[in-house]
Amino acid sequence: MKTSTMKVPCLTCPFRVANFGKANPPDTESCEVEWYSKANLFRLWHDGLRYGEAMVCHSTDPDSRDTKRPDLEGHEQVCLGSLAIVYQHLAVLDDLVRAGRRDPYKSYSRIAGAARMSKHGILQWALSINLRRTGLFGGLALPSVLDWEAIKLCGVQWEDKALELFAKKRQEVTEHD
Repeated sequence: MKTSTMKVPCLTCPFRVANFGKANPPDTESCEVEWYSKANLFRLWHDGLRYGEAMVCHSTDPDSRDTKRPDLEGHEQVCLGSLAIVYQHLAVLDDLVRAGRRDPYKSYSRIAGAARMSKHGILQWALSINLRRTGLFGGLALPSVLDWEAIKLCGVQWEDKALELFAKKRQEVTEHD
């Protein structure tokens, strides 16, 4: 099984907080979308990621309409920035499950609000992470671990209470270590 070699999101990842509000990366002048805009991140999250759809890292995507790199065929990797956002949401839900909440999804939904993942998305991502692949019989490889250093580079440009709660809990753990 091919494994993911990336350890942190690429430097031009739209989910990297450092890129928010920047102009599009080089070689994307023809792009119709402002990569680092709130509207684009919102679209990526609300139209696919929260429903369990994986996103190919644009820097490894041979079919990107912006960069057209056929030499990357077979070397695609999942977008680690998007995966970092998914992990944070799943960690909040996991805490609720471990705390014995009667309906952890309902509690999670109250916390995450409009940014919540769908039940289908949670199941799809949980299976994918467990299998370390984006599909049951193939798909993109997922890293075995996405560490805190990679996760803290990423965020979204709207209020997301699940991400805020995750960061707060992570800070508490770091202070105790």
